Amino acid sequence: MISETETNYVWFSGLLPKRFPGFFHDITRALEACGIEFGLLPHTKDIWCRDYMPVRVGRGKFVQFTYDPAYLVTKADRATITDPAKACKAIGIKPVISDIVLDGGNVVRHGSKVIMTRVVLASLDNAGYSREWLNAVLKNLLKVDEVIFIQPERGDPFCHADGSVRFISDKLVAIDKPHKLHPEYGAS
Repeated sequence: MISETETNYVWFSGLLPKRFPGFFHDITRALEACGIEFGLLPHTKDIWCRDYMPVRVGRGKFVQFTYDPAYLVTKADRATITDPAKACKAIGIKPVISDIVLDGGNVVRHGSKVIMTRVVLASLDNAGYSREWLNAVLKNLLKVDEVIFIQPERGDPFCHADGSVRFISDKLVAIDKPHKLHPEYGAS
């Protein structure tokens, strides 16, 4: 699986420069200073493209999970759901399609490991799948040896792992405020 540190191109929602021009200017200047190229995704309805776009698992290889977040409940919220197939087609990505409901923001990866919150196991949409089946299929789709399931951060309506943990190395993970909010993280 490809880690964020191994990527050499960043895609942003085409909405980002319109909605947050100052931030877009600052982030793209920083990327340019580092020699990292970037582009704008067409056909987006939300700026958080990490959540609805495919997960990169290898050179030219992507997996598109089903993006149907429980936290988007109102009609206005649901109107912000991007059709990833349109965006992928526009930029020439042909992902493997999975019916597993999973946001890309819940996939924190490094080498042969992935961390995600247990929300993927608890999702009503994934209720027909056993933990063992999901674990095996996720390992296969993501091309990893291990999927580590953690509790979502309390108070996080998105239940994404990317707001709680980051790999530093194969055996070291930075955790956001574990001692007070999640004493169980040490046991995960």
